[in-house]
Amino acid sequence: MAENIELVEKSVLGVMLLHNEYIADHALQPAMFAIPLHARIYQAMQKLRADERIVDRVMLMTLYGAEAMGGAEFLASLEHVANVEKFSVYAQLLLEAYRERRKQHILQIAQQENWSIPVIQEALDQAASYELYTDTSITEYVVSQLEVPFEPSMQQPAVTTGFQQLNQVIDGFKNGELTIVAARPSIGKTDLMNHFALQAAKHHMVPIIFSLEMSRSSLVSRFIANLGGYNRTKLRNPHDALSEQQKKTWSIVLNKLCQLGLQIDDRSNLSVEQVRAQTRHVMRKHPGKQCIVFIDYLQMMQGDPALNSTQSLGLISKGLKALAKDFACPVVCLAQLNRNVESRQSKRPVLSDIRDSGNIEQDADIVILLYRDSYYAEGQVRQLDRLEMNVAKNRNGPTGVVSAYYARGTGRYFEEVGK
Repeated sequence: MAENIELVEKSVLGVMLLHNEYIADHALQPAMFAIPLHARIYQAMQKLRADERIVDRVMLMTLYGAEAMGGAEFLASLEHVANVEKFSVYAQLLLEAYRERRKQHILQIAQQENWSIPVIQEALDQAASYELYTDTSITEYVVSQLEVPFEPSMQQPAVTTGFQQLNQVIDGFKNGELTIVAARPSIGKTDLMNHFALQAAKHHMVPIIFSLEMSRSSLVSRFIANLGGYNRTKLRNPHDALSEQQKKTWSIVLNKLCQLGLQIDDRSNLSVEQVRAQTRHVMRKHPGKQCIVFIDYLQMMQGDPALNSTQSLGLISKGLKALAKDFACPVVCLAQLNRNVESRQSKRPVLSDIRDSGNIEQDADIVILLYRDSYYAEGQVRQLDRLEMNVAKNRNGPTGVVSAYYARGTGRYFEEVGK
């Protein structure tokens, strides 16, 4: 970390030079930079930004002096190592390095001055949770609500689930909320996520899908089968398996899929920071459009190897909730259920069945548990399977069970048979 922090800081500053809006994007202060020159440059950037002035090399050298800012060549080098997509990751590394320096400084002073253990612990806790202060007054918000009953709502509408009954229970996927959809393997949760994503896209949202298990090509194949009504087994060899009529609709289906604008990131073992960075990147490419994030699935995300699985997943779920809140978008994350459900007489899952649940129940605004009778019925082959969606937790509304029908051949979902 120590040998790379200089490059990390330079990249962060470079992004800020090229994209001024990032200057106040994270909880960074000049003192958090390990290199004094970098701290001076960032402080100068903050001042220019606060004065609503352009922040670039010319302004920095003109107002603060070329020598104090490291010179024209040095400032140019910052832009060369800038990486917008990794800004959040690098800013987090910078913050973590600062916290570690603070920790070591606290321990050194504590030893010199013989601090008591409670005093040391309090100081370490403050260093570990260091963030910028925020305005806690509610006055401005309360005043802004004065005209609410007399004006049409300007609130961003919730993203529809595509199921009327489910919408009535959870009111759709809302900005700032984390929804966990949990099931045993092969229940149909990936196809349900695809259904949600298609519904969002058809309503002019931008679905950002992080597929940690399935490749982009496999996921696209599922979307083609869904939109075209093709049996997925036929797509293994479409030339021989598709009918002539289906081949005629092929290009129409592909064009429709392209028009929907789905975004798929199929990198494995992604961290929350990488998900944040990619989400920011996609949002910048689609200014003014509502985005919704889908993750398949929770237990495949990169955690902290120093923690046990429960603690690690707890940090991930907390990070996903922060993502939903910070980016003002819905986050829908799939999760695996543990094997405990298999040992019970009743196979219907409960909240505690979420594998290594940790803080997942606490962090999630909504938890939906999936169940199919046919999953446990040996030898039964049906064209349509009844799927139960149990809204087991709903922070801001009712709970309850709603049903849909699942066509495993095409991956499609229907609210009622025949639709």
